[in-house]
Amino acid sequence: MLPTARLLKGLPASSLQKTVLQSVVSQTLTHQDVSSSPAWSPSSSSPSVSPSSPPPSNLQPLEVTVNTGIHSTSTFPFGASSDPLTEWHLQTPPSSILSPYSSSPDPKVDPFVLTSEELKTMSQEMMDLLSSSHPVLSSCAGYFFTKESGKKVRPTMVLLTSYALNPHSTPPSSNPSLPMQETSHGGLLETQRRLAEITEMIHTASLFHDDVIDKSTTRRSLPSVNHQFGNKLAILAGDFLLARASVSLSRLRNLEVTEVMSTVIEHLVKGEVMQMRVLKKGNFEYYLKKNFYKTSSLMANSCMSAAILAGVEGRKIEGSYNYGKYLGNAFQLIDDVLDFNGSQDLLGKPLLSDLNSGVTTAPVLYAAEEYPEMYEIIERKYGAEGDIDKALEIINNSAGIQKTIDLAKTHAEVAVKSLNVMEDSVYKEAMGNLAVRIIEREN
Repeated sequence: MLPTARLLKGLPASSLQKTVLQSVVSQTLTHQDVSSSPAWSPSSSSPSVSPSSPPPSNLQPLEVTVNTGIHSTSTFPFGASSDPLTEWHLQTPPSSILSPYSSSPDPKVDPFVLTSEELKTMSQEMMDLLSSSHPVLSSCAGYFFTKESGKKVRPTMVLLTSYALNPHSTPPSSNPSLPMQETSHGGLLETQRRLAEITEMIHTASLFHDDVIDKSTTRRSLPSVNHQFGNKLAILAGDFLLARASVSLSRLRNLEVTEVMSTVIEHLVKGEVMQMRVLKKGNFEYYLKKNFYKTSSLMANSCMSAAILAGVEGRKIEGSYNYGKYLGNAFQLIDDVLDFNGSQDLLGKPLLSDLNSGVTTAPVLYAAEEYPEMYEIIERKYGAEGDIDKALEIINNSAGIQKTIDLAKTHAEVAVKSLNVMEDSVYKEAMGNLAVRIIEREN
């Protein structure tokens, strides 16, 4: 049974189908979406649960009490039964959950050191996957993969999750009973390594399309693909990447993972459409949901897929999903901050790109709560003469940037707390260090 066919709390399939059908009709306009927090059904590869049996009674959603929204307090469960609008609007003072972790850790628990060997070979292998009879298309699609560019946060998350959950995270030579075709590089499943590549291809395709829509001229300190090759080829190259990613996904031979990752592509389109809409007063939830579709969904569902491929129990799959989701939320919030106070050289793109594109982000929305005149500027999409200068003045006089940083820290803390379901390991510790690095990053 596929992941969306059974909820952790046992919602009958007929009820779920009705809910999904209603959601498809109304989700973009009414902001209701049950698919943003997918249910899980036991994988056929899981050694502990039969795919045809009901979920074990002990798989209860994890709970954490947080301050939801800007004004209210609530307790929400992680995962399938949680309200996607309430839980994303976390707003509590950051606690000490992240204090044991570091953005500059010992190499033994550094997320990028632990995954460096896989990341080194990933670009070349993706270039092989993107080979085409048309050299211009191959060159365009592989534009960023031929250069040392990008943070590769998403494949790093997939690799760390895989290592943290795999029962054989030691060199294959010390596990003679383990089939060689199931492992690669110290216990990493070949399917999980391919999943990391698929994740990066989907992400890169979304960048190609975003840059066309936003009319961007630079990306990662390089000319953007649309600027280098033109809009038509940039769009086709993005489509080609998604097509290759889909083929690679089908070769994983796992229907659950195929469904989960296919949903991501749908979410990317929804998020881009939502971003075109003008945000009005009271639409912070809409902004956060858009962020989930554009950024967090890929991270959440990729980590979840890595867990499914590992064949672990449901609570670990759910914990992996929540790690990706909340860390993705934090990543985008910090991205929105850096658009105002980052370094253009480090970011590899112009500052204020969101304002110049008419896009409203968290610092602006928080500033508008203090200075309501900002809402008129938002509704004009910063299009009148002097709007951007006025918006910057309001933001700098407000607590908008600091509130956004605090919100990002809170999301990162929830991400790290979701790792409690995993056994202690250097990979689990590295996942905590990655959360801190994302919060403290400068690009």
